[in-house]
Amino acid sequence: MRKETQNGGGRYQVTAKELCYVAIATALLAVCSWICVPIGNIPITLQTLALFLIVGLLGTKRASFAVLAYLALGFFGVPVFALFTGGFGKLFTPTGGFLIGFLVATPIMGFLYKGKLWQKGVALLLGLVVYNLFAVVWFCGLYTGFGWGGLWTAILTCVLPYLPFDVIKIMLSLFLAEQLKSKIKI
Repeated sequence: MRKETQNGGGRYQVTAKELCYVAIATALLAVCSWICVPIGNIPITLQTLALFLIVGLLGTKRASFAVLAYLALGFFGVPVFALFTGGFGKLFTPTGGFLIGFLVATPIMGFLYKGKLWQKGVALLLGLVVYNLFAVVWFCGLYTGFGWGGLWTAILTCVLPYLPFDVIKIMLSLFLAEQLKSKIKI
């Protein structure tokens, strides 16, 4: 457990150890984004595996800061996104909704990630639903519109091809988080 002390300004001090965890998690997100299979406009990456894993290992606050740092790096042009891309324009591509969705889904997953293994799995599945919802809405807003045809096209483009891989990543991250937590003290 980490110790937090409150200084006179009402802010919490952050330890060097916590900063290192956030930095390593940010780097893990970037490296896992680069490991991808480019199919269509949205590649299959290991980025979501990293996202699920850091939520399981670091908890809500540190995982959220890692995602925020990752997105800030990417939007300021550092090539941390899939296919070694970066820049603010990435928001206006088919993957922009996923990126924003990660920022919203991470604290939700972190808050719910407790209890038995199946409960942790449900927390990650809920996060999957949240970031996919952002991706679909974003895709509809940029490309297809919000009618039934556009919505269905967005689901076919952004969600359905990736669901089997995402479920495997959730199971793998649950296994890895349990193994790593028993070996290292975070």
